[in-house]
Amino acid sequence: MKKLGFTTGNPPPLWSFKLVLAVISGIVGAIVGFPGIRLANMYLDGLFYHQHEPHWQVILHASFFSPLIPIVAWCRPIARANLIQSGKSTANQTWLTDENFAKIRILTVLSVCVLRFFTTREALQSYLNMANDRIRKLRKETGKISNIALQSKVARVFYYLSTVALQYLAPVILILFLSLSWLSVDASPSTPFSGLLNETADNSTNFSEGTEYTLILRRVFTCNDLVKGLVSYFIWWTLVTLFSTSAFGVCYLRTFRR
Repeated sequence: MKKLGFTTGNPPPLWSFKLVLAVISGIVGAIVGFPGIRLANMYLDGLFYHQHEPHWQVILHASFFSPLIPIVAWCRPIARANLIQSGKSTANQTWLTDENFAKIRILTVLSVCVLRFFTTREALQSYLNMANDRIRKLRKETGKISNIALQSKVARVFYYLSTVALQYLAPVILILFLSLSWLSVDASPSTPFSGLLNETADNSTNFSEGTEYTLILRRVFTCNDLVKGLVSYFIWWTLVTLFSTSAFGVCYLRTFRR
């Protein structure tokens, strides 16, 4: 606010921005948590039903562990330092710039989304196979069961299919939307920060405090670097929460199932 020349006496502190970011991150993590466990269940079922098809097992493993690549790509010591700083030639020129590295990182995220979309049919089919498993378990039980009760046990699986499809596809669509938003912001012309300084410094004294806050939001949040930084953070955070909950679900189901 000081650099932009605004005269407001009580600017919002930086911790308020971090607090809002933490709250939004918690909401996203809570939303993605249960779909991650559902993904782990369908992943294990898919491996079980394709245990005699090695090519499908490789595809399912690749789809499950593919988020690790973009997650690691956001770690500076692991990815950026090795790919950019060590790639300097004798003329001290990098063979991979920061801009190209960021684009390649987004392309890896898009490839993860494409791979998840490719395995959607197998994941949903592995869930539908629960109906066959229920029939097989009923055959091993003693006693009698009515046709209506038997039909309800099987029908519940099919009635819940749309919810399972939403749980599987919603995080992928969210990550895809954020990635395409990053590419659209990157393709749009950027406003230089020096231009904002010159433009707002001459007019800041003519506005009220409320109008200045509005101008701050308009000026700051139209800065491409800030928008790209926020979108990149939420891409990384969504991938981390989705994969961590899926890994936890795999460990839990491996321990207590079957």
